[in-house]
Amino acid sequence: MGWDTKSFEKHQAGENNNYRECVKEITPIFLSKLQAESKSKNPIIIKENSFSIDLTGYEEGDIPKELGENLLILRNKGGKILSALNSNPGGQVDIDNLKLKVQFRVEVLNDVNSRNFKIILRTRDDDLENDITIKMKRGYIYFSNIKADLDDIPYKVGKSINSFILYAKEGVVKFYVNDAFIHSQKIDKENIYGKIIIKELERGDYIYDVSGYNILR
Repeated sequence: MGWDTKSFEKHQAGENNNYRECVKEITPIFLSKLQAESKSKNPIIIKENSFSIDLTGYEEGDIPKELGENLLILRNKGGKILSALNSNPGGQVDIDNLKLKVQFRVEVLNDVNSRNFKIILRTRDDDLENDITIKMKRGYIYFSNIKADLDDIPYKVGKSINSFILYAKEGVVKFYVNDAFIHSQKIDKENIYGKIIIKELERGDYIYDVSGYNILR
């Protein structure tokens, strides 16, 4: 069947109207779904006496602004991991609204190849004098102003997962690397720690998990 110019223009106008009507119906559905997904994405799971991070809602290559600054989601055999989008400035993980007190345990699973980053546990009132800080720099690890050579402690290098644990009890917080005790620090038993900051991550540094819980409730 042949088309003359008028018949074709009439047919095309009908097609255009159908397309516009379809777009009008579909667009609100698409936008509402997109907004719902955006609002529901919360990678920090906080319960009354515990917390953890959940990266399953992200795809490889996503930039998870909900978790901090200059971060990148990567994938490995075990699942999703956090790294830095760029090394300058470094990546920073921020976890707020925690309530760690009296006796608690915090664990950071990591593979930091640059050997240069900080983990800070900070009180809810942002009193920096009460910070609990783990610092890695130039082949050394620092805790409570004590320096340990990474070659002298059971820190695994070369694409291996390391467990950093802070265990607080009776006004003392102990620091462990892969279940080996490193050093202790006195803290005020009345302090409530509400923030975890992991900063100065570089490309090639990986955070597998951050979690913790109150032992005494």
